[in-house]
Amino acid sequence: MENALARTDLKAKHFIAGGLALICAIILCYAEILFDMAVQWLNDPNYSHGLLIPVFSGCLIWKNKNTFSLLEIRPTSKGLFLLVIGLLLLIIGKAGSEFFTMRLSFVVVLFGLLLFVMGTEVTKKILFPIGFLVFMIPLPYVIYNDISFPLRLLTVTFSSEILSLLGISLTRDGNIIRLSQTSLHVIDACSGLRSIMTLSALAVLFAYLTQKSIWRKLLLFLMAIPIAVITNTVRITGTAIVADRWGPELTGEFFHNLSGGVSFTLAFVLLAACSFMLKGKRT
Repeated sequence: MENALARTDLKAKHFIAGGLALICAIILCYAEILFDMAVQWLNDPNYSHGLLIPVFSGCLIWKNKNTFSLLEIRPTSKGLFLLVIGLLLLIIGKAGSEFFTMRLSFVVVLFGLLLFVMGTEVTKKILFPIGFLVFMIPLPYVIYNDISFPLRLLTVTFSSEILSLLGISLTRDGNIIRLSQTSLHVIDACSGLRSIMTLSALAVLFAYLTQKSIWRKLLLFLMAIPIAVITNTVRITGTAIVADRWGPELTGEFFHNLSGGVSFTLAFVLLAACSFMLKGKRT
């Protein structure tokens, strides 16, 4: 009995020592990169959700903390392969001043270090929480703009069709909806891409926590896109109705922020409902 307890205690000490080694390595290699990313989270509303991603990952790891001492800690050289790949990504990113590549290398290096120090069993247990960190990395602006523009046009098209069915006179010019009293410019912030990125992260989290089969997890993740488009269309349509019937002065900053909050709350409720319905279905 005492030998078993001693082995368990030794495993716990190894886990703590390995964890400290990981933290020190990450701080040394990625302190500046992580700091710059945190600054972007704080200053760019498109990526403010990034602040919560590490928190969620940490909570998932903490939730299973009692099982780590029961796992076999067997360091493996396979982790060196991932570590080398991650460091190469870091070098390439620095050489090209490409922030996305440098930040992505952080996740790859973290996987490599975990596998090298802790072994396969522990890495498998922390696989999802670490992989989930990918959602904290801002997209390159080139990719963001390429996705944002067609999303804006799609939202404007859907909103215009709904407004026409409601009998509201309008003309559509690209990403602009021209009403009798005013014009609505659907800019990047109103494209719905921000909601898609946040909802996609939530969908992956919901899928991990609530769904068992792979196809249900994938289906729930894919649902984030139409839900974001639908709720954003409702937001733009509602703004146009208010501007047309009660004047554009009512659709100022306060209304814009309020409608954004209501739109995302509706999207969250729809996503949670989809998660609940999928969980309730029998395989």
